[in-house]
Amino acid sequence: MTNGKVKYSAIRTTMLILSALLLCRCSEKMEVDLVPSEYITYSIQQSEETKVTLMNQLEGEAMVYGYLYDTWSETLTPWGKISDADFSFDGDKLTSNTNIAWKEIEKETANNKFKTFAFAPKEVEGASVATTGTPKITYTIPSDLNKQVDLVTASMEVDGDFKSSIPLNFKHVLTALEFKIPFAPTSVESIVIDGVYNKGTYTFDQGWTIDENSKGTFTITDPTDTVMMIPQTVPSGATITLNYDGGKKIKTSLENIEWNGGKRITYTLHKTETKTYIYFDLAAGNVTIN
Repeated sequence: MTNGKVKYSAIRTTMLILSALLLCRCSEKMEVDLVPSEYITYSIQQSEETKVTLMNQLEGEAMVYGYLYDTWSETLTPWGKISDADFSFDGDKLTSNTNIAWKEIEKETANNKFKTFAFAPKEVEGASVATTGTPKITYTIPSDLNKQVDLVTASMEVDGDFKSSIPLNFKHVLTALEFKIPFAPTSVESIVIDGVYNKGTYTFDQGWTIDENSKGTFTITDPTDTVMMIPQTVPSGATITLNYDGGKKIKTSLENIEWNGGKRITYTLHKTETKTYIYFDLAAGNVTIN
């Protein structure tokens, strides 16, 4: 292999990344209508850019943690009434399975501010949560694609006497990899991503810290599957391999490719009749489309 190019006579194809689609943006603008409420509830306030991708996804239960305080401290622990709390999505609302009245906050000594941290889905295999101070989710991405999830998070601080439905703007925090093969008859047997970081800790409102001692291998046998990854600068030694047509393969390095949180990167396989080799042009698609 020279300069990432592998020659074959059997097929003439070019694989390259066409685009990286941004799933969510921190600078999104939203108009929030406050809805008075006797109980602590949440309204899903997504911008037009993320409404389609997220509103179709948010269902079932979410995990919610609420913190009461006058001054924030990293020694705080969740308020007992909203700690490991079960909340369920209902359209554009997130409501508690047990009603919690705003007046309950008035009974607490420190009640000037109320901050919520939430994530979905509620059950995430391979994840653990630390809730002293700003919550942290430590997550090992399962190698079994069927057990992976598209993790979304949200946070919001309001006054302790807010007494309205609290707006939450959920965001994707992982990187989604997809593959498109728009032609035939090439038979793709598997795509293997090897040696990438598979574990990290996500701190709400801050981002990811990578566990550089934990790496994994992900095998995609159905190119229509989506693979979720820990956001990262891909380390040295990581590779992507395409296995096709009864034992043929191409393999190249992923080193230093940027997989940023909240992005969907699409790897599209192209065929050309003018090339006698196939290769990965990995940098071509690492573009943010705003």
